[in-house]
Amino acid sequence: MSASMWRRRVWLWVPALLFFLLNVGAYGVYRTSYADQTAGLESRIATREGELESLSERRGELDALVTQARLNQEQIEDLYRDRFSTRRQRLTRATAEIRELAGQAGLEVRSIAYPEEEVEGYSLIERSFIFSVEGTYQQLRRFVNFLEISPSFLALRRITLSGTSGGSEELLRMSLTMSTLFAEEDAVALERGPSS
Repeated sequence: MSASMWRRRVWLWVPALLFFLLNVGAYGVYRTSYADQTAGLESRIATREGELESLSERRGELDALVTQARLNQEQIEDLYRDRFSTRRQRLTRATAEIRELAGQAGLEVRSIAYPEEEVEGYSLIERSFIFSVEGTYQQLRRFVNFLEISPSFLALRRITLSGTSGGSEELLRMSLTMSTLFAEEDAVALERGPSS
């Protein structure tokens, strides 16, 4: 009875059987032909994702370097504009500061020589201040200390000390060479751009 029932309902189970057999065949073809290709593609995708992650990290590092380079450029421009500025903007102020610091130490600067030389490749001029002062050891020491703690961009290059005959207190003569940097006029004009 069961065999006849299967024969009578052939229209019901034959399509399901054919569908099943087609699926088994398709699975076999997939396993033999496409599984290796799919595994290869998945491997390549994983490799590309790793490369993309590495490139993203590198891009982050490069972006940080570019940001730092821009910041450095801005700081260099500020240094040239504000700290170095030009002779016209800062020479009188630097000379006045040297005289003022000497006065605070109880000394007098009578004359200053101003030799200069160009700093190759940096659009800077190094201007020296060569002068002498006369006073006691304590006054000279105080003056040198004032020069060293000054916030101005003044560098103490050379000091020579010699004795002089004084009254009751022995006086010393100190010859100093100091220097500072000035931006060349052309460099500051270029940095600011053409005037409107």
